[in-house]
Amino acid sequence: MLNFYKTVGMGVAGLGMAMAAQASLISNGDFSDGLNDWQISPIGGGVSVVEIDGGNAVMLSDPDSVGVEWIYQNFYVPEGVDQLEISFNYRFDSINNSLLFHDTAGGQLFTLGTGLGDWVLGNELFRVTEDSNGWVSFTGVYDVSGIWDYNPNARIGFGISETWAGLWWDSTDSALYLSNIQVGEYGGAVAVPEPGSLALLGLGLMALGLGRRSLA
Repeated sequence: MLNFYKTVGMGVAGLGMAMAAQASLISNGDFSDGLNDWQISPIGGGVSVVEIDGGNAVMLSDPDSVGVEWIYQNFYVPEGVDQLEISFNYRFDSINNSLLFHDTAGGQLFTLGTGLGDWVLGNELFRVTEDSNGWVSFTGVYDVSGIWDYNPNARIGFGISETWAGLWWDSTDSALYLSNIQVGEYGGAVAVPEPGSLALLGLGLMALGLGRRSLA
Protein backbone atom coordinates (compact mmCIF):
# COMPACT_ATOMS: atom_id res chain seq x y z
CA MET A 1 0.00 0.00 0.00
CA LEU A 2 2.92 2.32 0.68
CA ASN A 3 4.05 1.90 -2.92
CA PHE A 4 0.52 2.80 -4.04
CA TYR A 5 0.60 6.09 -2.13
CA LYS A 6 4.06 6.88 -3.45
CA THR A 7 2.93 6.26 -7.03
CA VAL A 8 -0.16 8.45 -6.69
CA GLY A 9 1.85 11.14 -4.91
CA MET A 10 4.46 11.21 -7.63
CA GLY A 11 1.74 11.50 -10.27
CA VAL A 12 0.05 14.41 -8.53
CA ALA A 13 3.41 16.14 -8.01
CA GLY A 14 4.24 15.66 -11.67
CA LEU A 15 0.95 17.26 -12.68
CA GLY A 16 1.69 20.19 -10.38
CA MET A 17 5.08 20.74 -11.96
CA ALA A 18 3.62 20.51 -15.44
CA MET A 19 0.97 23.10 -14.63
CA ALA A 20 3.54 25.46 -13.08
CA ALA A 21 5.72 25.15 -16.15
CA GLN A 22 2.84 26.43 -18.28
CA ALA A 23 3.05 29.81 -16.52
CA SER A 24 5.96 31.00 -18.68
CA LEU A 25 5.13 32.33 -22.13
CA ILE A 26 8.56 31.34 -23.45
CA SER A 27 10.19 27.93 -23.71
CA ASN A 28 13.51 26.66 -22.39
CA GLY A 29 14.22 29.77 -20.35
CA ASP A 30 16.62 27.82 -18.15
CA PHE A 31 18.56 26.44 -21.16
CA SER A 32 18.21 22.91 -19.84
CA ASP A 33 17.55 21.88 -23.45
CA GLY A 34 20.52 23.70 -24.90
CA LEU A 35 19.62 26.46 -27.34
CA ASN A 36 16.39 24.84 -28.53
CA ASP A 37 13.53 27.34 -29.07
CA TRP A 38 16.01 30.22 -29.21
CA GLN A 39 17.18 32.02 -32.33
CA ILE A 40 20.76 33.28 -32.51
CA SER A 41 22.49 35.71 -34.83
CA PRO A 42 26.18 35.94 -33.95
CA ILE A 43 28.40 38.17 -36.05
CA GLY A 44 32.06 37.49 -35.41
CA GLY A 45 31.54 35.72 -32.11
CA GLY A 46 29.68 32.86 -30.54
CA VAL A 47 26.68 31.79 -28.47
CA SER A 48 26.75 28.63 -26.37
CA VAL A 49 25.23 27.03 -23.29
CA VAL A 50 27.72 26.54 -20.46
CA GLU A 51 27.68 25.33 -16.89
CA ILE A 52 28.61 28.13 -14.54
CA ASP A 53 28.22 28.52 -10.78
CA GLY A 54 26.39 25.20 -10.54
CA GLY A 55 23.78 25.81 -13.23
CA ASN A 56 23.15 26.25 -16.94
CA ALA A 57 23.46 29.62 -18.63
CA VAL A 58 23.79 30.92 -22.15
CA MET A 59 27.07 32.70 -22.84
CA LEU A 60 27.37 35.41 -25.49
CA SER A 61 31.00 36.24 -26.11
CA ASP A 62 33.44 37.30 -28.77
CA PRO A 63 37.09 36.25 -28.86
CA ASP A 64 37.95 39.09 -31.24
CA SER A 65 37.86 42.86 -31.00
CA VAL A 66 34.63 43.41 -32.93
CA GLY A 67 31.38 41.47 -32.85
CA VAL A 68 27.68 41.39 -32.11
CA GLU A 69 25.99 38.39 -30.52
CA TRP A 70 22.20 38.24 -30.28
CA ILE A 71 19.80 35.66 -28.88
CA TYR A 72 16.02 36.00 -29.03
CA GLN A 73 12.73 34.15 -28.86
CA ASN A 74 9.35 35.07 -30.34
CA PHE A 75 6.27 34.30 -28.26
CA TYR A 76 2.53 34.87 -28.00
CA VAL A 77 0.88 37.13 -25.44
CA PRO A 78 -2.70 35.85 -25.04
CA GLU A 79 -5.66 38.16 -25.43
CA GLY A 80 -6.63 39.73 -22.11
CA VAL A 81 -3.07 39.92 -20.74
CA ASP A 82 -2.38 43.59 -20.00
CA GLN A 83 0.94 43.36 -18.15
CA LEU A 84 3.97 41.14 -18.52
CA GLU A 85 6.37 40.28 -15.73
CA ILE A 86 9.86 39.48 -16.95
CA SER A 87 12.61 38.07 -14.76
CA PHE A 88 16.06 36.67 -15.40
CA ASN A 89 19.58 36.56 -14.02
CA TYR A 90 22.49 38.10 -15.88
CA ARG A 91 26.21 38.41 -15.38
CA PHE A 92 28.46 40.67 -17.44
CA ASP A 93 32.17 39.95 -17.30
CA SER A 94 33.51 43.09 -18.94
CA ILE A 95 37.02 43.69 -20.18
CA ASN A 96 37.14 47.38 -20.99
CA ASN A 97 40.74 48.34 -21.58
CA SER A 98 40.19 51.08 -24.16
CA LEU A 99 40.22 54.82 -23.68
CA LEU A 100 37.13 55.66 -25.73
CA PHE A 101 34.79 52.71 -26.34
CA HIS A 102 33.23 50.10 -24.12
CA ASP A 103 31.61 46.74 -24.71
CA THR A 104 27.87 46.88 -24.16
CA ALA A 105 25.35 44.22 -23.10
CA GLY A 106 21.60 44.48 -22.72
CA GLY A 107 18.14 43.08 -23.24
CA GLN A 108 14.95 44.27 -24.93
CA LEU A 109 11.27 43.43 -25.16
CA PHE A 110 9.60 43.96 -28.53
CA THR A 111 5.79 44.07 -28.76
CA LEU A 112 3.55 44.28 -31.80
CA GLY A 113 1.12 47.17 -31.91
CA THR A 114 1.54 48.42 -28.34
CA GLY A 115 3.00 51.78 -29.29
CA LEU A 116 5.00 53.76 -31.78
CA GLY A 117 8.30 52.01 -32.41
CA ASP A 118 7.81 49.24 -29.82
CA TRP A 119 8.42 46.52 -32.43
CA VAL A 120 11.34 48.32 -34.06
CA LEU A 121 13.05 49.94 -31.07
CA GLY A 122 11.64 47.82 -28.27
CA ASN A 123 11.50 48.42 -24.55
CA GLU A 124 14.90 48.32 -22.90
CA LEU A 125 15.15 45.77 -20.10
CA PHE A 126 18.72 46.56 -19.10
CA ARG A 127 21.89 48.02 -20.53
CA VAL A 128 25.32 47.74 -18.98
CA THR A 129 28.88 48.64 -19.95
CA GLU A 130 30.67 48.01 -16.67
CA ASP A 131 31.43 44.68 -15.04
CA SER A 132 28.40 43.49 -13.04
CA ASN A 133 30.62 41.99 -10.31
CA GLY A 134 28.74 38.70 -10.35
CA TRP A 135 25.13 37.75 -10.93
CA VAL A 136 22.35 40.33 -11.00
CA SER A 137 18.66 39.39 -10.60
CA PHE A 138 16.30 41.39 -12.77
CA THR A 139 12.50 41.72 -12.52
CA GLY A 140 10.34 44.19 -14.43
CA VAL A 141 6.67 44.73 -15.31
CA TYR A 142 5.66 46.04 -18.75
CA ASP A 143 2.36 47.31 -20.14
CA VAL A 144 1.14 45.32 -23.15
CA SER A 145 -2.51 46.36 -23.00
CA GLY A 146 -2.41 47.53 -26.63
CA ILE A 147 -0.81 44.40 -28.07
CA TRP A 148 -2.31 42.92 -31.22
CA ASP A 149 -3.87 39.47 -31.01
CA TYR A 150 -1.44 37.91 -33.46
CA ASN A 151 0.84 34.91 -33.03
CA PRO A 152 3.67 35.69 -32.43
CA ASN A 153 3.17 39.23 -31.17
CA ALA A 154 6.22 39.66 -28.91
CA ARG A 155 9.94 39.01 -28.81
CA ILE A 156 12.49 38.99 -26.01
CA GLY A 157 16.12 39.41 -26.96
CA PHE A 158 19.55 39.82 -25.42
CA GLY A 159 22.81 40.87 -26.98
CA ILE A 160 26.39 41.97 -26.57
CA SER A 161 28.44 44.23 -28.81
CA GLU A 162 32.20 44.37 -28.59
CA THR A 163 33.79 47.51 -29.98
CA TRP A 164 37.26 47.89 -31.38
CA ALA A 165 38.98 50.98 -30.06
CA GLY A 166 41.58 51.34 -32.79
CA LEU A 167 44.77 53.00 -31.60
CA TRP A 168 43.52 53.09 -28.02
CA TRP A 169 43.79 49.34 -27.38
CA ASP A 170 40.84 46.95 -27.42
CA SER A 171 37.73 46.11 -25.48
CA THR A 172 37.75 42.39 -26.07
CA ASP A 173 36.71 39.07 -24.58
CA SER A 174 33.78 40.48 -22.60
CA ALA A 175 30.98 37.96 -21.99
CA LEU A 176 27.29 38.13 -21.10
CA TYR A 177 25.70 35.21 -19.23
CA LEU A 178 21.93 34.72 -18.88
CA SER A 179 19.88 32.20 -16.92
CA ASN A 180 16.38 31.52 -15.58
CA ILE A 181 14.54 33.71 -18.10
CA GLN A 182 10.81 33.85 -17.30
CA VAL A 183 8.04 35.76 -19.06
CA GLY A 184 4.49 35.59 -17.74
CA GLU A 185 1.35 37.51 -16.93
CA TYR A 186 1.90 39.90 -14.03
CA GLY A 187 0.08 38.48 -11.02
CA GLY A 188 -0.56 35.18 -12.78
CA ALA A 189 2.21 33.02 -11.34
CA VAL A 190 0.15 29.82 -11.57
CA ALA A 191 -1.35 28.90 -14.91
CA VAL A 192 -4.92 27.61 -15.16
CA PRO A 193 -4.82 23.82 -15.67
CA GLU A 194 -6.08 22.50 -18.97
CA PRO A 195 -9.23 20.27 -18.84
CA GLY A 196 -7.13 17.18 -19.48
CA SER A 197 -4.86 17.99 -16.56
CA LEU A 198 -7.86 18.54 -14.29
CA ALA A 199 -9.28 15.18 -15.31
CA LEU A 200 -6.03 13.38 -14.57
CA LEU A 201 -5.72 15.14 -11.24
CA GLY A 202 -9.29 14.12 -10.38
CA LEU A 203 -8.55 10.50 -11.23
CA GLY A 204 -5.47 10.57 -9.05
CA LEU A 205 -7.39 11.98 -6.09
CA MET A 206 -10.19 9.44 -6.60
CA ALA A 207 -7.66 6.62 -6.65
CA LEU A 208 -6.17 7.96 -3.43
CA GLY A 209 -9.61 7.94 -1.82
CA LEU A 210 -10.28 4.37 -2.90
CA GLY A 211 -6.92 3.31 -1.54
CA ARG A 212 -7.73 4.80 1.85
CA ARG A 213 -11.12 3.03 1.88
CA SER A 214 -9.56 -0.35 1.09
CA LEU A 215 -6.94 0.24 3.78
CA ALA A 216 -9.69 0.87 6.34
